[in-house]
Amino acid sequence: GVDGLFDGVRWYRDRRLAPMEERARVEAALALLDRGQARTAYDILGPLAIDDARQLHHRHAIELRYCASKLHAMNGRHSDALRCYRQHAQLSLARLRFELTRVPYSRFLEQQERAEQADADQLRLPPRYRRAYQYILDHLHDRALSVRRIAAEIDVTERALQMAFRANLGLTPAEVIRKLRMACIRTELQQMAGRDSVLAVAARWGMANRSTLAHNYRQQFGETPSATASIPSFAELPSIAATVAAAVAGGAAVIEPVLPIGRGAGPGAGADAARREFSVDGV
Repeated sequence: GVDGLFDGVRWYRDRRLAPMEERARVEAALALLDRGQARTAYDILGPLAIDDARQLHHRHAIELRYCASKLHAMNGRHSDALRCYRQHAQLSLARLRFELTRVPYSRFLEQQERAEQADADQLRLPPRYRRAYQYILDHLHDRALSVRRIAAEIDVTERALQMAFRANLGLTPAEVIRKLRMACIRTELQQMAGRDSVLAVAARWGMANRSTLAHNYRQQFGETPSATASIPSFAELPSIAATVAAAVAGGAAVIEPVLPIGRGAGPGAGADAARREFSVDGV
């Protein structure tokens, strides 16, 4: 079985499929370490087993840090094992946070999250004005929603409504409406992943002015709506099986989804990294 693992690695190397060779080495090492074969795992990892700096910046950094931790532990170097495992855990959490920002969630969960936040905000308001907050939530999609309409709904003056919201929430009713609408637009843009125009999404939440939308969105989230909409969903990324099949059949470049970790990560960064790193013969 071990000979078969090395034969598989050589098969990728002979065909100059470097990304798939590295993946095969990592997966083989994980399997060997699970069976307590530290020496063989070290051999199959090759240079990847000893270069800490390269491991930390490698596309398989999470797995490599785990392998390093296991190898150190099996050799009795427990402080090094703990250090590597801590790095493995930190990288795993960073990857998880990155992916969770891009995993679309259902409309039910979105409504549940918004309802929980609404409950917290409503409890900070006097009982009469909680109805006003609920009215805002129920009519966010209505372009005609206004402070006057909200005040009329609960039979108070506009000034009284403004003062109650500012005193208890630190925001005016108009600012609450804007904040909630921006959050809903962002959620939908992340879910749609470019399958609908930004303005069409915004219109569904009562926003029709392009410049106002752009200004408010950037102010709240630090990026433009189009930047959020340009992030591809996982369903649109090419599968590993498809890229391997294409490479073996036609010798084409192997482009695999890469999710950047850390500060450099931004819209398009994964695709750019994939094009740079997952290529054959510089193509």
